[in-house]
This record gives sequence, C-alpha cells and structure tokens, in this order.
Amino acid sequence: MDAQEEATLESILLGDNTEVEQRNPLAIGNTTWSFLDGDTVADSTTGESVRLRGINTLETSKHIKELGYAFKEGEVGGDASTSHIWALANKHGFTNVVKTGEEGFHGRPMGDLLNEEGYSFVDTMLRSGLASPWHFSSADDLELANWGSAAEAGRPQGAPKSDFEEARDSIAAVQEEHYNGLPIQKMMAFNAEEYNSNPDLFMGMKNKNMEADYEGKSRTPFGTGWDVGFATLYKGLNTFGQAASNRLGASQTEASFAADATRNQMYIDSQPTVKMDVTAIDWASYDEVTTGMMGMLGTSLPFMATTMAGMAAAPVTAGASMSVPVAMYSGMVLDSMEGQIEDKNMGVAVAAGVGMTVLDRLGLKGLVTPKLMITDAGRKEAIEAISRHELFNKMPRDQAVKAASEYYLTQSKKQLLSFVGDAKAFGASQLQRSELFKEGVRRLGKSTTSEGVTEAMQELTQYTAAVIGSEKEWDFDEIQHSMTNAIVAGGLMGGGFAAPGFGMEIGGWKAAVDFSLNDDGRFDGINKPIEDRVKSENNGVVPTIDKIKLDSQKAETKDREARAKGFEVDTPEHISVGGDAHTKPSTTIEHIWAFTKNPKVAVRGAIDNTSRKANGLSPTLIKITDMIGSTRNRLFPGRNMDTTQRLRVAEFEGMLRESEAIEASFNAPRTLSSAGRSEFVSDLADRFMKQVLRPSIVNKKVGSGFTVKESKALDWSKADADVVANKEALLAFDKELQALSDSILQTTNATREITGEEAVGKLDNWAYRHKSFRREYIAKNRDRFSALLSKEYGMTKAVADELTDNIINNESVSTLSEAFDITKGGVNPSFQKTRKLHISDRAVFKDFLEQNIFKNMADASREAARFQAHREFLGKDNANINRMFQDVHSELLESMEPEAALKLVNELKYDVGNIINAESGNYKPIQNQFIKQFQKYLTMLTTLQSLSMAAASSMPEMAMIVEGVPREVIVKNAATSGYLFGGAVGAYLRNLQVISRTSKPRENMETYLDKKISELRTKDNNDPRFVLYTDLKKMLRDTGFKSQETGAATTTGVQDTNEMTRGIADAFFKANFLHDQQDMHRMMRLSFFNDFLISKLDLIQRHEGSNDTVGSAEAKMMMRELGIPTGLMLDLSKKLKNLKEGESLSPQDAALYKREFLNGATNFVNQAIPLPNAMNRPLYYSDPHFVMLTQFNGFTSTFTANQLPRLWDQLKGNSSKGLQYGTVAAMSNMLLLAFISQGLKDELKYGEDGNPYLTDAQKVQRAIYSSGLLGTTERVIGSNFLFPLYGSDSYGAGDFVWENVAGEAAASSTVSKMYNMISGAIESDGAKFERNFYASLPIIGPFKYRLQNYKWE
Repeated sequence: MDAQEEATLESILLGDNTEVEQRNPLAIGNTTWSFLDGDTVADSTTGESVRLRGINTLETSKHIKELGYAFKEGEVGGDASTSHIWALANKHGFTNVVKTGEEGFHGRPMGDLLNEEGYSFVDTMLRSGLASPWHFSSADDLELANWGSAAEAGRPQGAPKSDFEEARDSIAAVQEEHYNGLPIQKMMAFNAEEYNSNPDLFMGMKNKNMEADYEGKSRTPFGTGWDVGFATLYKGLNTFGQAASNRLGASQTEASFAADATRNQMYIDSQPTVKMDVTAIDWASYDEVTTGMMGMLGTSLPFMATTMAGMAAAPVTAGASMSVPVAMYSGMVLDSMEGQIEDKNMGVAVAAGVGMTVLDRLGLKGLVTPKLMITDAGRKEAIEAISRHELFNKMPRDQAVKAASEYYLTQSKKQLLSFVGDAKAFGASQLQRSELFKEGVRRLGKSTTSEGVTEAMQELTQYTAAVIGSEKEWDFDEIQHSMTNAIVAGGLMGGGFAAPGFGMEIGGWKAAVDFSLNDDGRFDGINKPIEDRVKSENNGVVPTIDKIKLDSQKAETKDREARAKGFEVDTPEHISVGGDAHTKPSTTIEHIWAFTKNPKVAVRGAIDNTSRKANGLSPTLIKITDMIGSTRNRLFPGRNMDTTQRLRVAEFEGMLRESEAIEASFNAPRTLSSAGRSEFVSDLADRFMKQVLRPSIVNKKVGSGFTVKESKALDWSKADADVVANKEALLAFDKELQALSDSILQTTNATREITGEEAVGKLDNWAYRHKSFRREYIAKNRDRFSALLSKEYGMTKAVADELTDNIINNESVSTLSEAFDITKGGVNPSFQKTRKLHISDRAVFKDFLEQNIFKNMADASREAARFQAHREFLGKDNANINRMFQDVHSELLESMEPEAALKLVNELKYDVGNIINAESGNYKPIQNQFIKQFQKYLTMLTTLQSLSMAAASSMPEMAMIVEGVPREVIVKNAATSGYLFGGAVGAYLRNLQVISRTSKPRENMETYLDKKISELRTKDNNDPRFVLYTDLKKMLRDTGFKSQETGAATTTGVQDTNEMTRGIADAFFKANFLHDQQDMHRMMRLSFFNDFLISKLDLIQRHEGSNDTVGSAEAKMMMRELGIPTGLMLDLSKKLKNLKEGESLSPQDAALYKREFLNGATNFVNQAIPLPNAMNRPLYYSDPHFVMLTQFNGFTSTFTANQLPRLWDQLKGNSSKGLQYGTVAAMSNMLLLAFISQGLKDELKYGEDGNPYLTDAQKVQRAIYSSGLLGTTERVIGSNFLFPLYGSDSYGAGDFVWENVAGEAAASSTVSKMYNMISGAIESDGAKFERNFYASLPIIGPFKYRLQNYKWE
C-alpha cells in the first residue's frame, strides 16, 4: 500500500475534517474526536487514536492502523456496544478527551473522557458494568468493577436502573441472542503470573498493582519500599493496639485493631515484588543492585522518620512522643511471635520495643549529628587562636587552652574562621583533596558500620524476644539470614546518609570561607549610585527616614511661620491625584503597548515600579518611596509611613485586651455565637455609659457665666439588672477604653502641633460615642439618610447628598466630620473637630451607625493611626511630600530636558497620589452600589466554597519561615517552634469549641505552652538583648499581626460587607485552621528575630574600623532591607551589652531600642510571609473593578513582587554562599511541601486512593504550580495556551472566552455551578443538578466526592 492509498483509507476510516458531521455519526460532542469502538476514540483532524485506559469493550470490525490497516473481524455485540457508549458519553457530557501520559499496545496513548466537572467516563462504565477491566487496569479500576458487581448482586428486584446499567443489559441481550442465550466472555487471570502463562485466554488480571509490570515486578522500587514500610509500621501499631486491648478486655477495640492489622498485611501482600534479599540479589546486575537498594531505603525511611519525629517532639511532650516508636517496634515483635495474641508475652515485646527504639535513636543520633569535619592540624590551630582571644588570654596558659578546647566545640565553621588569622588559607586546608578523601573514607566506614550493627542488633532483639515471648523456636539459619540482610541494608543506609552529610560539610566550609572574604561588591543594589551620591552629600552617612521626615517638617514649619508674618512664600504645587497630571494610556491598545514595553510592571509592587521610573536620577524620589513604604531595594533606614501606621494601630489596640478575653469576662450566655457575644458586650457597654457614666458628669457654674464639668461617684441604682451583674467586667473594660481614648487624643494633638493645627479638647465618653458608618445600609437607604441629615443639621439637599455620597464611596470616612474634609487632601478624624456633629448622640441615626464597640474602637485606632502617619510623613494637605517633589524636579533637570523632566515628575506625582489613595481604600471606587455589593457577596461565597483547605495550601510558606536565618539561630529556637505548633493546635481546638458554642473562650494547654516558651527563651540567656520579648503572643500583637488588617480574611482577599459576613469569615478561617496556622507561622518567624538581630549586629561590630567581609557586608545589607538604622541600633546594642547588674537603659534609649526592634521585627516577618497591601504589589490589585480576577491572588502577587526576586537574586549569587545554599534548600522545601500539601488535599477530597484524574507527572507539575516559585506567572504558564494541568473542554468561541478569560476569576466557578444547577433543573438532569449542588455548598464543597456517589442518572 503506497502513501496515497494509506492516506485515502485513513480518510475513509477516520472521516474527513470538513465533513465530520455528515460522515461520522459517532462524533463526541462538538469536537473533532469520535468513537472507533467502545474503548477507542480518534481525532479526525490528526488521525491520532487514544485507547480509553483500564477497560475493554466488544470490538467492532475495522482496519488497524498500527498493523498496516489490516482488517480485523469484530465481536458479536460490538456495534451495539459502541453505539450505546457513544450515546451515553454525549448525553451525560463526557466529551473532553484527556491523555493519562501512559501508553498501551503499539505505543498508543491511553486516556479518558471527562465531563465538565472532571469526572471519569471510564470509572462510570466500570462501576455500572458497561465495560470490563483488562490487563492495563489498575487496582482502582478493578476495585470499581468489583464494587459495581457487588452492588448489582445486592440490587432489590424491580429497582430502577441507570442509563448505563440499561445499556449494559441491552448489549448482553444482543450477545446472548447470537449464542443461543449463552453469554461468552474472556476470563480474568488471578494475578500476573497466571496471565503471563496464556495471555490470549485472559482479558486481564484480578489482582494487579498499577506500579507493577507484567511479571509483577515493581516499576518504582523506592515507592514500593516506602509503601511497604509504612504499611508494616501501621501493622506494628495496630498489632500493639490489639494486644493492649486484649489485656484490657476491650473486645470490640481489639477486633478493630486486628481487622486493621489484617488489612495492612493484605496491602503488603498486594504490592509489586522488589528483590531486597541480599542473598538473592545478583550483585553483578546493576539493575538488581540499584533496585534492591532503593527498595531497602524506602522500607527503612518510615521507621527512621517515626523515631526522629518522636525525638524532635520529646522536649514538648516530656518524652511521651517516644512511646510511638516503642509501640511500633513492640507490635512488630508481637507480630513475629507465634500463637494467638493472648498467648504472646506483652512484657517481653515492650522490653524489646524499648531496646529497638534506643538502638534506633543511637544510630540516628550518629547519622544526623556528625562530628565537625576538621583536620587535626586545623583543630589545634583553631583552639590555639581561640585561647589567645580576649575571652581567654587573661587566664593562665593551661586554663586558657582547656577553656578554648571546650569553647571550640560550641562554634560553627563561620565562628571558628573569625578567630584564625587567614580564614581563606585555613578553610582551604580543610578542603585539600587528600584530607577530603581520608575524611570521606572515615565517615563512610563509620556510618556503614554503625547503621549496619544497629540494624543487626534490632533484628536480633526482635527475633530473640519472639522466641522468648512465644512458642517460636530458635532457627539459627533463619536468624543468620535475617541479620545478614540487616547488616547489608543498614550499611547501605548508613553509607547513603554519610554521602550527603559529607557533601554538606564540604559546602559548609566553602560557605564559611566565602563569608570571611573581603567584600567584593556583590551586595550593591540598583540604588548604589544614589547611595554614593547621598553619602557624599551627608559626610559619608545615609540619613534615616526620621531625619528626612524632620527636615521636611522643619521646612514646612518655617514657610508656615513666614506666611503667618505676611511674607510671600512659594507654595509647592499640590500633588496630583486626578487624571490630568500626565499623559497616560487611555485606550486598551495603549495599555497593551505600555505593557509590552515593560512587562515587569505587571508583577512589581506599586512603590517599586514608581521608584524605578527615574532610573537613578533622583535621590529624593527614593527618599519619598522609602519614606512611604518601600519593601525592596531600600536605601534610607527607619520606620516608613506604612510600618508606622501599622505599629501605631497595634499600640492602640494593645491597650485593650483581645476581644475574646474581654467577652469571656462578662456573663454572656454560653449559647451565643462569637458575633452574639460581641453584640452582648456592646449593648451592655452602651447602657452602662447612658445609665451610669453619663449621669456622673455634671456641669458646675464657676464665676459669672462659666461652667466646668465635674465628676461624681458612679450611681448604679438606676442601672439595669444585667448591667449591675457585670459591674466588675464593665469597670475593667471602661478603664481600658479611657486609656485608649486618652492615648489617641494625646498622640493626635502632638501630631497636630507639628503641623501647626489647633489642639483638640477631650470629649466625655468618646469611646462609647464614637460609631462608624454602616455603608451598606446607608447605600440601601440613601435618600432616607440624606433627608435626615438635612432635617437634623439644617443642610441643603445638595450638601446632604454630597456628604452621603462621600460616606458611601470613601472607605476612609468613618464619621460625619470626615465627610466634610474628604476633598481637602489627607484625613481628619472626628475627634479633632469642634465636635458639633455628634451624629451618634441622635437616636434617629442609630440604624445607620455601627453599634459594635469592638469594631468601632478598631476603626478609631486605624483612623487615628492613619491621620497621624499621613500628617507626619506627608504633611497637612500633603505639603511635605509636595515640597519634596520640587527637589525631584530639580534633580531630574540635571540630566533631562525641561519638558521631559516636567512630564516625568507629574507622572511620579500621579503614581504616588494613586498609591496613597489605594492605601486609604479610595483608589478607583465602584460607584454603582448594586455591583459593589454583589461583587462583595459573590467573592465571600466563593471564599466559603473554595478555601476549606486553605491551611493545607499554605504549607509551602513554612519553608520561608527560616529563609535567611543562620543555622545556629534555627537550632537554638527549634524547641520553641515545637511548642508553637502545639499552641496552634490548642488554639484551634479552643476556637472550634467557641464556634460550636460548646464553651466560652478560654485557654487550655496554650497557657502551659506559653509558660514553657517563656522559660525556654530566658534559659541561659544572661545578655539583656535576648529577653526583650519572651511572650511571643504579645510580640505578635505589638508588631501589628493580630489586627483585622493582617488577619486571614484580609490576606486571602475577603471584603467586609456587614456584621453577619464579618462573623462568618472570622468563624470560617478559625474553623479551617488558617487563622491559627498564620499566627503560628508568624510567631515562629518572630522567635528567630531577636537572635538574628543580635548575631548581625555583633558581626558588624567585629568589623568596625576595618574593611567589610562578605559576612559583615551581607549583615549590613540585611539591616538595610529590614529598615533598621544600623548605627543607632549598634550604639544601643553596645549600651545594653555593657550594662552592669541592676542597671538599665535610660527611658529614652529603651524606647528607641524597642521602637526600632519592632520596626525590624515587623519587616522580618513580612520578608518571609507576605502581607499584601497597596504598596508591595501591582496597583491594579487595589482596583476594586478587578477584584473578581485578583481574588485569592493577593498573597501570590505580593510574594511575586517581593520574595521571589530576592530568592532569585540570592540564587544567582548576589549573596554569600551560605545564603545561596540556604535559598536552594528553601526553594526545594517549598516544592516538597507543595507536593505534600496537594497530596493531603487529595486524600481529604478523594480518600486514601488519592486524585484519580492526574498522573504522577501531572502531580509533579501541580506541585510546581502550587509551590509559589512561579508566582503569578503560574496563571500564564499553566494556562491553556502553554502548559495546562487540566485539558480544555471549551467548544466554540464563547466557551473559549469564558474558560480562558472569565475562567481566570475564582468567582467564575461559583457562577458556573449556579448556572449548571439551574440548567440541570430545567433539563431534568438530576446528576448534573446534584453534583453542582454539592460542589456549591459553602465549606464542604471541596469534599463533594466524599458526599455523594454520583450515578449520572
């Protein structure tokens, strides 16, 4: 057959693409795919055919392409089978052809058909019996077929059948008619061995593991070993549980453990074979040796991991965690004993289990804590250098050497090199090839021998205990064989661990040497030219943000005083926030063109994008961006506006106990929800103010016409009974509220003094009377609210309407006074006015005002902090920053033409204005209230549907917690991290009780763990710098990470709508563990900061007066990136170190140290765990018009703009080698944790069998996508245009646009589910309605696979 004939025949067989509708009646949906027979589909465009995986159906007569188009006779019923299957696939929407990545006979790809929800056509056919399994079937396929057969056998007579079951019976009838009523079908072989004996006789195997080849051998020996190891581990625990239950007489529990142990053994027996018997391995065969070694490694690791986990948790659990490996080994001993469980000696088994655990612990300790790799000559040289250091040189010589020898054992490689004279030469001497070879051989021999002996002793202990504790008889040949295998396997394991450990030691010395080299400029950032210019203008010093801010304030004060005296002063042009400041893209084409010129703007933070526009021509521009809130490439150290605002909110909110603690002090009914308790306390507080506080303040006449306010004793006699019943709680709460009010007033007046504004007087009971607006309610009742303003305040309708619109559309407006000031630039909180607009005192406005006192105080704190920060950094009406832009313009004129300089400075003003608006929540607000509220509710519903497993998805960020932290700091605080994990679990359990209303808020084991953490952080720390914060929860609050703006709801993009949704969001993120997980991650990071800071300051101090090394230059760079003024902190650190017993810093110095410490700690956390805001991510993420597209991407966008560039810079070598190696480890761990987190989610969603729709390769692809390492570019890389994880099922242009444009919005899935539910109901498609209904359920939607067994009826 020539090529032309072949093409013609193929066209006839597969159908011509231009006539597919007319010539191919078996087309799949509106695609180019069609059925060739029931288990094979083909693409009429490419000619490619795909075999449906795991099934076999009756064959139709056809020409086989892979056999040169030879004709093959079909089977009886083949045409009927194909027709039924085609009809069912189209009827139930199984029209998306996907490939599994595996190949069948003739190299033909295998695949499946999925419906719009991703469900499998193959699974459905197997479950209904419409198709049979065959030799390519997996264990899951066989289980589905067996499950279907069992369900059919148990079907009640006359019960209705599904479409698939009706089709199955119809096909069987056709077959039986042809064979006179006798059904004819190939048999299933029992296993691989029987199938291989006669493949033509069998259609497949009953018992087959998908990881096995046709001979039953494992395709993945490590994976098989891992599975067998875990199954053996579980069997040991279950056997121990069975024996313990037997001794306790708990027969039902015993039976349950016994059944689980039996299932474990059945699972082990079902696994593919891996030749791990060292006496049977062909040691001349590379494949057998490597396969055996991988299997041994996989089998051993679960046991090692269990013991290591027990060892790690031992400090937290007081050693109780070691009971797990003891139980595991005891169960294995019991399993190896002969006889019934009641006849086996439990005491002997436990004793042996303890012995095996001790052996394991000793072996592991040797593996994971190897001796420092250093030559004898190097050790002597290091001790000699240490003994002559100022720490020991005043001692007698012999004592100095002895003390130095002990001190030497506590030092890292970097620390040792700091003592020797020539660090480079010393490090090189440790890396000589001859020395490395000797050290490698020594370590390999020691590890191999140690682990081999450990394994052999464990095997001997287990066997001996089995003989002593049961009727088992000693068999010397058996124990000799077992110990031989144990010695070889243990030796291989030990050698395997020694190799990477040896490599790490070599890397450690290279990193230590690099750390000690002279600085080579690798840390010079993009602002290096500006840094040099600034230093030359400031006597070699980079000024702090505080100095920049103070200079700007002084200049404005000078001009203000001059204007007051009648002098003419140039007024800087007001910062432009409108649309006419510069020529900006106004059409879609112009936006696309602007993006193509610089696509990085789409992933950089808003501040970063702005600072780069001047290309290093303006130092003042960098001053402005650093001062406002830069997070990358910082130059000017100190607290910026963003951090100042956040820490001031924390300072204010810290004056009140946490709301849960306050609520718990009141006698609230236990059945109240979290929101209900808050309302209960708010109502009591309001009545307390009106019934007790207000009557205690009276006006007293003084002199002629003057009155003063005077307080008298509180009178509780006229108060409601429940108010009196909560007297103590109310008085305690009132004391905190008064302190907060006084602090806000005092700090606000101090700020107003700086800007020359009049001080504000104190308002009685302000904390109770300050009430924010309920915007949603006002928007729904706009006309009524506006009419009330006109009536109550005598305003014109136009003024009232304008005020109402300002309140509705501006998120920063919390009070009526602010609404008057909103167009004047900056913010002006209500307590700063003459206070004639007390809207909360007028009962007619009650429905329009927030009544929750906790919400009102949180709003007041944010309002005051924002006002103070804006006034301090921007000036009144942005005067300070406008003045600085004059300097920017002057600097640009030095290198640019006047027209270009003016255009650029206006563009920069426009950008900064937008950033300030976005930071205040006023960037491009949505005017249509219906759209605004619909969007908020839709995104909230999408959150509840989609983020049930958000805590699992957040696991990769754990790898970033230790990023950039020295190893010795990590080790020192490892136990603290363990306690924090325990505390998070305790908090989670407590929160579940509170949410379920089974208890009032209270602390349980958290109190104990907090105490242990405090003890741990003060133990053996005599340096006063190490104990600034022993209470990590307080540190978390003081750094601003307990406020609403940094909570789980905010970081995931949830928008507030009203009291109800606030309560729902709070309960949701507590119930799914994300709330406590986020707190845990941040506290873990904070636990490192104190030691991190001190280590860097000490390193910088050691090199004062000399050239910087790589290590000290990196430390300075890290301080700069954290916004810490190095010179100031270094001076304070020296003072602290030199304090004598009983001495302390002056109040001023102590306040300074704490101020900059908290500044650095806040940035230290944000460096690792992104906190999205308007400045550190692209500006369009702050545009509410794009919320639907950006939902759930706030965290990723911030990580992309800040953390990822830093990681890649460090990976490229813009760091020390140690930090570079640490970056590789962090990124690797992110991938590993992503794989684990996705596996955990699969198990939660699908059960222990995991995700049935992804191949192993696709799971790796998914792990890469979910690790965060691709950032927001994952949305492009993983799109249908490049490397999609899931295939596209779009038909036509409309579907394509929806899937690839609207489909990028998380909320589109919510809309799709609603649409499909409606269409399912209209079309009477019960299966479609049912699956979309379950998928739409909030919170439990992701678990729809476990909720319903879909039948596609």
